[in-house]
Amino acid sequence: MNKISVTWVDSTSGPQGWEWEEDIDDTLVTVKTAGYLYAETKKRLTIVSSYTDHGQVQGRITIPKCSIKSGYGKGGDNGKERR
Repeated sequence: MNKISVTWVDSTSGPQGWEWEEDIDDTLVTVKTAGYLYAETKKRLTIVSSYTDHGQVQGRITIPKCSIKSGYGKGGDNGKERR
């Protein structure tokens, strides 16, 4: 697997239950993720933090490509094509 690092925009949500409108903070969060490119489709990347030679992975995250701001070039054939 190839090493990868991406900067992407994440969603935010509020607490469970009622909240006061003036307390709402709907600022989007920018995240930096680094790891190994496990899978790629036209719409998403899956990155893992660790993997073994026995077919196990750990720390998996799937990021929609439309959320990626920088750090990943368009195209490429890294990872496994999965839908």
